[in-house]
Amino acid sequence: MNSQTEKDGQAEEVSSISEEEKKRVEVVEIMKLETLKRVDLFSQFSLSALKLLTRDCNDRLVKKGEELCVEGAIETSMYVILSGKLEVCKMKKRVDIATSGQYLGEMALIDSKPRSATVRALTDSLVMEIDADVFAKHIFDDPVHSFSMIKNLSNRMRHLLDVISQDCQTMNCFVHDMRNILAALDLPELYLDSLTKRLAASDEEQEKEDLQKIDKSMKKIASVRNSLVTLIDNSLMVAKNCKPKYIKKKEQILPQVDEIIEELGCHKSLKGKNMKVSVEGTIGEAPFNALDIKRVVQNLIINAGYASDPNKTVDIAIKDRGEKIQVSVADQGCGIPDDVKPHLLKSRFTTKADGNGFGLLSCREIIEDHHQGKFWFDSEV
Repeated sequence: MNSQTEKDGQAEEVSSISEEEKKRVEVVEIMKLETLKRVDLFSQFSLSALKLLTRDCNDRLVKKGEELCVEGAIETSMYVILSGKLEVCKMKKRVDIATSGQYLGEMALIDSKPRSATVRALTDSLVMEIDADVFAKHIFDDPVHSFSMIKNLSNRMRHLLDVISQDCQTMNCFVHDMRNILAALDLPELYLDSLTKRLAASDEEQEKEDLQKIDKSMKKIASVRNSLVTLIDNSLMVAKNCKPKYIKKKEQILPQVDEIIEELGCHKSLKGKNMKVSVEGTIGEAPFNALDIKRVVQNLIINAGYASDPNKTVDIAIKDRGEKIQVSVADQGCGIPDDVKPHLLKSRFTTKADGNGFGLLSCREIIEDHHQGKFWFDSEV
C-alpha cells in the first residue's frame, strides 16, 4: 500500500515537471514569435511562416559573462535576442550593445567568413539560434523571403553608409576649421618678431640668451604650424577625392630623430623615461617625405613610452642596411599578447584608454605604401 502510494506520488511529480516544462516552452515560443515580428529582416514573413521558423529554431540561454560567439571563429548561425543585454567587442574593445529585438551574425550565413566580433552577455540572456540549414529552408528557398531579406540588408547598409558619410562630413568640417584657427598664431609671431628685433640691439648677455631662446621657439612654432597646415590641406584634398602629390626629397634622418626626441621630451607618455639613440654604420642621405617619417617615428616612440615603466629606457636604433635605412624603436614593456599579434597591423587596435588605434595603421601605410619599405614588429610576452 505504501509502495503504491510512493509510485503514485512519483508519477504526479513527473507529470508536474512535464507540465511546467510545457508551459516554459509555450512562453518561449510566444516570445520568439513576438520578437520576430519586430525584426526588420523578417518583416515580410506571414504569421504562419514565422510560426514555422520558430518551431525549427533552438533557444539558447547565455549566462552573464559567457561568450555567444568569438571573433575569428568560423560559425554559420545568426542569433535573434529574445531577452537580456549583450556587448559586441572588436579587438577587445566594445563597439556596440545589443538588446531584445536585435539580431547578430547574419553575415556569417551569407559569406561563411570568420566572425568579425566577439559577443558576450552582460546579463543572463535568451537568444534564438538560426543555423544555416534553417536559414536556407525558410529564406533561400522562398523568393519572397529572399527578396525581403536582401531589401532589409540593403536598407541597413544604406543607413550605415549615410552615418559614415555624415561622420566624414563632420570630420572634414573640423579639419577645415582647424586650419582657420591656426591662422591665429600669426599675431604672437609678429609680437615675438618685434621683441627679437629689440633684444638684438641690446648688449646685455642675458637678453642675448633670451633672444636665442625666443628665436628657437619661433622657428619651432613655425615648423609645427607648417606641418599641421600640410596635413590639414592633404586631408581636405582627400575629402575632395583629389590625391595630393607625394613628395620625397633626399634628407638626413639623424637630425630628424634628434628633433623628434627633443620635441617629445614633455609628452605625458615619456615623462620619467629615458630615450637612447644608437647608430650602426654610416647613415647617409635617403629620399623620403620628412613630415611623414617624422609621424612614424613619433608614433613608435610614444607607443614605446606608454608601454614602459618609469625610469626605463626607450632604445632608438638607426642602422645602415645597404640601400635601405632601418629605424627600430624598442621598449621594455610587458610585450604583445599572442591573440593580439595577428590583428595589430591589420585593424585598429589600442590598449590606451584615450587611444583610437590609428597610429600603427598610419605608420604601415607611410612606410609600405609611400616608401616601398617594410614595417613590422617583434615581441616577447
